[in-house]
Amino acid sequence: MSDFLSLYEEAESYDETQEVTSLLCDQLPQTADKFTDETVIATGGMKKISKVFCNSTHRYVAKATLNEPSKFELRDAFIREARLTSLLDHPNIIKIYQIALSDEGEPFFTMELKTGSSLQDYIQLDRKQNILLGIYVKICDAISYAHSRKILHLDLKPDNVQVGEYGEVIVCDWGLGKILTRKDAGEETSAYQVDADMLNHCTMYGEAKGTPAYMAPEQLEGKNKNEQTDIYALGALLYTLLVPDRLKGKSLDERLAQSRLGDLQGLSSADLPKSLSAVIAKAMSVDCGDRYKSVEDLKNDIERYLNSYPTFAQEAGLLTQLSFLWRRNKYVSLVLTSSCMVIIISLLLFLQEIKQSESDTLQALEKSESYASELEKTLKENKNLEESISRMPKKIVDRIFSDNQKYRDYQLLMTPKVSLERSSRYLEAAYETTPGDIYLVRALAANYFISLNYPKFVNFYKKHSKELIFYAPYVDKYLTGRDLTVQANYDEFVAMVNFAKRLPVLMELLIAYNAESFNQEESFPKLISSLITSYYHENHKVEIGLNDYKLDLWGPQLKYMTSPITQLSLLRYLDFKDLFVADNSITDANEFAGLNLRSLYLQHTKIKDLRPLLTLPSLDHVTINDGQVPKEQLESFSRRFTKDLVEIYPASQAEYTGGVKTNFDHINYTSSKFLDGFFMNIDGKVKFELNAEKAGEELITIRYSAGHDDAVILFGVNGVEQELILKSTKKWTRWSTYTLPVKLNQGENRITLRMKFRTRNCINLDYLSRKVKTD
Repeated sequence: MSDFLSLYEEAESYDETQEVTSLLCDQLPQTADKFTDETVIATGGMKKISKVFCNSTHRYVAKATLNEPSKFELRDAFIREARLTSLLDHPNIIKIYQIALSDEGEPFFTMELKTGSSLQDYIQLDRKQNILLGIYVKICDAISYAHSRKILHLDLKPDNVQVGEYGEVIVCDWGLGKILTRKDAGEETSAYQVDADMLNHCTMYGEAKGTPAYMAPEQLEGKNKNEQTDIYALGALLYTLLVPDRLKGKSLDERLAQSRLGDLQGLSSADLPKSLSAVIAKAMSVDCGDRYKSVEDLKNDIERYLNSYPTFAQEAGLLTQLSFLWRRNKYVSLVLTSSCMVIIISLLLFLQEIKQSESDTLQALEKSESYASELEKTLKENKNLEESISRMPKKIVDRIFSDNQKYRDYQLLMTPKVSLERSSRYLEAAYETTPGDIYLVRALAANYFISLNYPKFVNFYKKHSKELIFYAPYVDKYLTGRDLTVQANYDEFVAMVNFAKRLPVLMELLIAYNAESFNQEESFPKLISSLITSYYHENHKVEIGLNDYKLDLWGPQLKYMTSPITQLSLLRYLDFKDLFVADNSITDANEFAGLNLRSLYLQHTKIKDLRPLLTLPSLDHVTINDGQVPKEQLESFSRRFTKDLVEIYPASQAEYTGGVKTNFDHINYTSSKFLDGFFMNIDGKVKFELNAEKAGEELITIRYSAGHDDAVILFGVNGVEQELILKSTKKWTRWSTYTLPVKLNQGENRITLRMKFRTRNCINLDYLSRKVKTD
């Protein structure tokens, strides 16, 4: 670089009184290349550009020559422009191929030939803002690179940028360019300025050079120029890109004044986003210190806008930040908003149904409450309770009891705490009038029993032991000799539930009232299993496993599990969010009514209609078997919740050898059998055949149980095995899944599983599944 600069200094030190020569011209070699087929494509200022065919390289290039070669004072400036440009090697800066003298001794230089138009012509047509900003980012890349080489352009404008037919962006005309060298302190120590051609908007020789409206104030005043001078021009260039007519009708003096004073009054009235207006205003600040510190900072602000972030220049507030967040995630935001609206509407419809059913109940209860109100009023007026009630007409008392009985069970199951207290108050009032009514006695005893109110229950039982003979076995076994003032614990609650199996409604009422207190107990799910089989004997055995808010449901004969009273799922008394339905006989999605679910796995059910699931407002994700639900319904439900389609490959239907066998001794498997025989066995092997329509990566899931410690298996895909560690499930009745990405070939694929070690830490295998890709 120092030799190059000294050459310029030598060229500038000549005496003007001497004969005019060209120092740089004397350094150029004579060209050996031959150029033919010359066509002038541009002329202006001191040079012209021609399209020529270079015989040595056998290609077309652009050739620059002086318009008036006889003017020796222009030759150095001409050569300086070429040599400065040749220092820059960047995709967005014109490339110089050769600088030499022609056979006639005239200087010329050749460049890459680009087809297209100037940026000034390009913006005359209506262009999308994002396309213009993309071009602008490429211009910034070029200038940022030049600044890294300590070179300034100093004449940035649309005329000096070429846009190719295929999106190429080239910064040209570095004639006013300047190379800076700096000391550690950052002060300019030496420089040279290359006097370029005065195309279109040039000033007189010896005055400030550049283009009005694109020149920074310090450039107009002839002060020291630095990187911020180009940043001002880039701001003006951005202004012109976005508002092409901003200089229309303005004289040269007006443009000079605008640059000198930083007049941006028209910017506030321009139809521009505030983010971009702020960038332009910052870049075109009169004071250099107020502009961007570097071209990279300016470019980064534009890229933030393109990526739907507010620019730093805007200093955006919270509302602006949120608006950009919406624009940045428009699709997700629309989906979330739509989902929320669907959920809200579904919830409102669900609540409306609940409200309607409660309204019917409350209408009847209001009548009872009016009678109770009459009763309470009478009690306040009369100290003698028996005398007050004895004067109450029997018709009123009968009506109280009749209405209470009609809606009692439903209300107790829907709102247990409030409804039982209200029911007991009505029944106690009616009992004072007709203590001999056997139905009233049994209902009131049931209320005391359900609420675990031992003192009241035992006292009432002693009064009516004949009418309450049903409870005799329980009283004799559990309450005789017990301290009735001590609240019942969980074990006693379990004993009460098991006792009530003969009356499933009483059993459910007990569970409903006390679920909030006991549903975190480990064995509570067994009570729900027992309740389901008590209502529906045909279900036979039902098993429920609950772990970390995920519930596994198993019962090969399980078909029904809703309460006959409320028509809501009996699983609702458990605290869980995700439900996996293993081997079962369920055909109706209404069996899940009333559940507060997040995810539902139905791929092992025979359900073909998902419409009842729309009443579950919190449901977010459903997994079903490919082809289980009609395609039309599937597409409509995709707007309601996300879904996974899977293909199931039962292990019992795979090819198995080496001692592996089927079994059904455990529970919670998904088909009629599962595979075991891996205990202390490294010879046992299971082989699955999978067909893939095209090659690619797919997700494969293994469902297994590992009742001892973690199990190490060898998982093979088309003969290539890898080691997998399957985490212990602690119990053989508890199952888990392991999902991994697998690369499949087009057509048939073979997947194998076997134990790596001969150990007790083995597995039982339920199935493999693969996620089906959907459009």
